[in-house]
Amino acid sequence: MTVVPGWLRDQLRGVDRRLAIDAELVVTALIANAHDHGGGVDIVRIYVHRRPVQVRVEVDDGLPQASPTVGRSRLGGFGGRGPAIVDSVASWGVVRRLRDQTVWATVGPRQNRGVGGGDR
Repeated sequence: MTVVPGWLRDQLRGVDRRLAIDAELVVTALIANAHDHGGGVDIVRIYVHRRPVQVRVEVDDGLPQASPTVGRSRLGGFGGRGPAIVDSVASWGVVRRLRDQTVWATVGPRQNRGVGGGDR
């Protein structure tokens, strides 16, 4: 998991520092969530757009019935913070399929923050 945020940091050199920090938080939270709740990470895709500067993160996992929920966790009272962090800095959602799902988030200056994880 430590390789992906470092790679992203390298890709975002020269980009607004706040956006880069938000993107790193998002990628870390989505990967951790897939690992803890989604049966593990199948695929991570990261798209960095330069104009306008946006970062889109997509994480696939194998448990479509375990979609993230802001503020709630099946692991107890201390969970649910990852989706809350993502919700505060990015637009995000879940694409469910029969056997897997993709949780995606987009960080950028023009994004509507905190859309609450609606399906897209």
